[in-house]
Formats: sequence, C-alpha cells, structure tokens
Amino acid sequence: MKNSLLLVLFYFFYANVLQAQERIFLIDSVKNEYRLNDFTYFYADSTNQISLEQVKTADFSKKMQVYHFQNVLPKSYHTYWYKLKIHNQVKTHIDFTLELGDFPVMEFYLLNSRQQLIRQQKTGKNVPFSQRAWDMQADILPFTVPYQDTLTLIVQVRIAEAYEPFKELRLTSLKNSTEAKVDKIEPQLLYLGAMFLMFFYNLLFFFMVRDRAYLYYALYIFSMACVSFDNTSSVLRENPYGTELLTNFTALFITLLYTQFIRYFLNIPQIRPILNRYCDYWVYARSAFIIVLIWIYIESPKQVLDHSFVLFVFILDILLGLWFIYKAWKKNPILSAYMVLGYLAMTLPLSFAIFKQIIQIEVSPDTDGVIVQMGVIIELVTFSLGLGYRSKVAEKEKLRVLEENRQIILGQNVVLEQKVTARTIELNEQKQAVEERNKHIMQNINYARRIQEAFLPKEEHIRKYLADFFILFKPRDVVSGDFYFFEKVENKIIIAAIDCTGHGVSGAFMTMLGNEILHKLVDNDRITSPDLLLNELHKGVRQALKQAETENRDGMDLSVITIEKTERNNISSRNVISKVSFAGAKNPLIYIQNAELFLLKADKTPIGGVQQEQERIFTKTDIEINSPTMFYLFTDGFQDQFGGAEKRKFTISKMKTLFLEIHEKPLTEQKEILDRTFENWRTEANEKQIDDVLIIGLRI
Repeated sequence: MKNSLLLVLFYFFYANVLQAQERIFLIDSVKNEYRLNDFTYFYADSTNQISLEQVKTADFSKKMQVYHFQNVLPKSYHTYWYKLKIHNQVKTHIDFTLELGDFPVMEFYLLNSRQQLIRQQKTGKNVPFSQRAWDMQADILPFTVPYQDTLTLIVQVRIAEAYEPFKELRLTSLKNSTEAKVDKIEPQLLYLGAMFLMFFYNLLFFFMVRDRAYLYYALYIFSMACVSFDNTSSVLRENPYGTELLTNFTALFITLLYTQFIRYFLNIPQIRPILNRYCDYWVYARSAFIIVLIWIYIESPKQVLDHSFVLFVFILDILLGLWFIYKAWKKNPILSAYMVLGYLAMTLPLSFAIFKQIIQIEVSPDTDGVIVQMGVIIELVTFSLGLGYRSKVAEKEKLRVLEENRQIILGQNVVLEQKVTARTIELNEQKQAVEERNKHIMQNINYARRIQEAFLPKEEHIRKYLADFFILFKPRDVVSGDFYFFEKVENKIIIAAIDCTGHGVSGAFMTMLGNEILHKLVDNDRITSPDLLLNELHKGVRQALKQAETENRDGMDLSVITIEKTERNNISSRNVISKVSFAGAKNPLIYIQNAELFLLKADKTPIGGVQQEQERIFTKTDIEINSPTMFYLFTDGFQDQFGGAEKRKFTISKMKTLFLEIHEKPLTEQKEILDRTFENWRTEANEKQIDDVLIIGLRI
C-alpha cells in the first residue's frame, strides 16, 4: 500500500513538471503526415496588443492552452497565436508544410534554438500570390527542419469577422503536399477549361441564331466557372480580394440565369405568356435584390452566401424553374424530359449543399464541391443533347414550314398567273379605252387650240396699223389662259395683254369670255378709254359668271393701252401719234424713253372676283410721246418662272434690267433674246414651265 502511494505521488509530480515545461514535438522517423494538436499552444488575444516578443517567452507559454480546435469558436476582431516547437532527430533535414486554416492574413515567424528570428512570412487568402509563403495554396506554410535542430513556429492570425473555421493542425511533407495540390489543380483546370469552352460555343451560337436560350445558358456556364475560381486557379493572382468579389457575387446570379435559360429553352414566352409576364416581375425583383446585396456586402463579399435568406431565394429560383418544366411538359414532353434530367443532375447535389449550409453543417469543397461539379458536367452533357434535339426539331419544323410555303407559293403562282393573264387582258382593254378617250380629249383640246388661235388677232392684221412690234406667246399647255387683244376704232388702237384665272382648258374658257366681252365693249359700245374699258369689263365678267349670286371667283389681270392718232391717213407713221393712255388691273406697264425706264403701276384690284367696294373704278394714265418710245405689256408668267442656279423666280427687277439692255435692238431680235433667256433660266435648274407666258413689245 505504501509503495502504491509513493508511485501515485511520483506520477503526479512528474506530470506537473512536464506541464510546467513546453512540450516539444520530436520527429524520430520520416512520415508523410503528423498530427500536431497536442503539441501546439494556443492563445486568444481580445486586446490585440500582445507582441511577438511576449509570445516568445517561456512565461507567456504558461498562459497558453493546448490547442483543441473543436472547442474554440473564432471571435471577431481577435488575434490568435499558435506556438509550436519541433525537434528533428532524423539524420537529414526535412521539408514540411503546416496547414492552419482558410484565414485572410497570417503572420508566420520561425525561430531557431536560441529563440532568434530566422524567417518572417505572410500568407493567407487575402495576400497576393507573390507575397505568400506558398503560392499554390493560401493556408499552408512551407519550412525546413535541419537535422538535430529545434525550431519554434509562432503564427499570428487576425480575424476581422468570425466566419473563418479553425482546423486540425498537421505537418505534411512538402512532396506529398505538392502532389496532392497538383492532383487537385489538374481536374479543376480541366473543369474550368471545359466550362469556358462551352461558354464561348454557346455565346457564338447565340450571335448566329439570336436565340435567348443560348445567351442565358452561356452566361450561366460563365457564372458557374467564375464561382469555381479559388486562390489557386484565380486569374487575379495579385488581387485576392477581386477573386473573392468575383466568386461570391457571381454566385448570386447562378440560379437566376439558370431559370432564365429554362424559361427560353422551353419557349415559355410563347406557350405561357401570362406566366412569362409574372416571371418578368420576378427577374426585376431579383435584380434589385442582387444590387442591394452587393451594396451591403461589398466590404465582406464572402458573407453574402452565408445569409439564410439568400439561400432561400436560390431555392425559390429552383422551384420557379421546376414550375416552368411542369407548365411546358404537355406542350413538349421530350424537351422537358431533357431539362428534368439535367436539372436533377445539378440541383440535387447543389440543393443538398445549400441545405447543409442552412442547417449550419460545414460544406466540404473536396467532397460537396466535387460532387456539384460532377453534377454540372452531367448537366452540360444532358443539356447539350437537349439543345441538339431542340435544334433538330427546329430544323425539321423549318423544313416543314418551307415545304408548306413552297406548296402555297406554287398554288399562289398558278392563281397569280391566271389573275395576271386576266388582268393583262383587262388592262389592255382599259389601255385601249384610255387611249381612245385620250385621243378624243386631245382632238377636243387641239380643236380648242384652233378656236383660240382663230380669235387671237393675226400679226399680219396688226402690222397694217403698227409697223414695229413683237408678240412672245408661250402657252404652258396646248391651250392658254393668257391672250392678247388688238382692235382699231376710228383713230385709236387698243392693245391689251390679259392673264385669266387658271391655264390650260379652264383658262381657255375664260379667254374666250374675256375676248368676247372686250370686242363687244370696243366694237359695239365704242369704248376706247382704257380705264372705262376695264370698268365695264369688270362688270361684264361678274355678270357673265353670276358672281353676285354664286361663289365663283374667276377673273383676269391685264394691262391695256390706247394709242391715239391725229390723222386717218398714213397712220403707221410715228409723227401722227400724239398720246398713249394706260390702265391696268394688277399688271403694270413698262416703257422706255431716252434710255430711261418707267414702270406704271396698275390698280391692285383684278377684273372679276370678289367685290367689296360699292363700285370698282380703274384709273388712267396718259403718256406724251415726244420721242421714240418702247412699250412692254406682259403677264406674270415670265417673272414668276423658277430657274437659275439657285432655283428662284426671275422677278420683275431682272425683267426691267433685261428690257433696258435690249430696248434699242430690232423687235424680232428682242423677241428671240427674251425667248432664249426664258428657256435658259428654266432649263438651268431643270424646271418645267409653271405658267403661260405673254409679252407684247411695240415701238412708237
């Protein structure tokens, strides 16, 4: 009994001595892996004030506890210290890697047997690749333990937010760690390569066929590939925070893009338009939700996927996709079957992983992640077959529609040919009828022209009384709305240039009416004074057209002169002409004496039309003839013609300049110059003649 008590006291004393000393991990044989939890000391610093020098001391080690990672929950804004001593008894140096945990930043200190700092290194997932202890993985520290040497490892971990898990500490040979990492990277790179290949293929196909199903499928594949980035395969090797943003925020779009792909793959907009409209509202709400999440979690993107409500929204997306499949099943069961198979291949492992996270069971990237990726690959194969089947069906449908269209076109061509034949016969008959009518119309118009030419005074008749004159008469159509009047009564000659309302046939009727009234006034009533002639002409036109009783507003503009002679014999001689009188209704008179041009303005009221005054009275102007004088009577057709380089009217000012230039030339030459000027002006702008043209020139 006494010996037993001494033995218990001995073990109790020995245990206390061992506990007072730091435990050293002895490496006495080469293994691929060592467990270090029982030899690692651990301390949680809530003040964040403890320095490396304090941790190095033996006294501080008494404050530290042996590391049991299951019993330690990480807290925000704490600093955690690891301390471990290793002694190598193997007769060679050994290269190890120490796995700590997936922390943002870790500071690694290596001390020799004399507690001197021989290496300081940063690592962690937020540390750029070029600054990490080992660029292949963020949570691993590689180091070498020389033979018969003791090294002290101290690791400082600062936690800003309490979501990083603690891991079991293990020493692994560098060779085994490298091989394991390469074995892990190679399939990951193959997976990413396949994903990006499918992304570009479907994106290209979208640009070729403009089918939204391919666009959303390509974006879905791209988002899945981005989520698969980690700190090893990241293209943002020097910006780990950018990788974290990309992987976590892209994950917010995965189920939304997937649902959109199902929506257009199954032609929901065509077969279920009401459901499609409500789906638009869901897409708007989801997009707004994503924007809000990005704004909230921009500083800590990893936490966005830890939110239970976010995971619940993902489940709603999945349920919406299933509802699409259910609604499309009757319309196209084969396409829906492809969708179900692919859907199950991906969503079952993904939903299982999400469910584990909701109930706060740790999701393992090496198991759950690989299973999800395998499901994605199976899904890609299934959907590729479905897209192939969809394209085949679409091609068959296209060929069927083309054949139906071809048959319809053939039938329509037969009917069209029959209609064309019948229509051609009908058109030929109509053409003959129209040609016949046109022939009769042209015959009537030509007859009207002959009638108009018949009542217009002949130049031979005028030349008996006026030796020096010209008449430039250019109707716009076959018949004209302009006409000229000449009559001799006793010792007086009346000459007028008249512009009736309209042109062509309608204007020709007015010329006949005006000519008839003028001849009655001059020949029967012996009215020769130009003002009285216009007064009575106005009354005659209004009476003939019954303008006081009807809405008829037709009339005429004109300028008229009366040449008074003192003798009856040798009347063509200039020395017997004593006076010229002028009156005008809107149309002026131009005459040139002694190289000076005069323009006599007409009254502003026309012949006929609306009469608001009690009685329309026209004024007369007398012109003394003391020297040779050139007179020009004209309508507005010449001055209003568009032409020239700027396509403008010729204007009265250009006519005055032209008259001054040519007034001394022979009258026949003046007529040729005026005709040539008018045609050149019109054809320079490629303009048609817009009105009848009449100019009467006479020299007294």
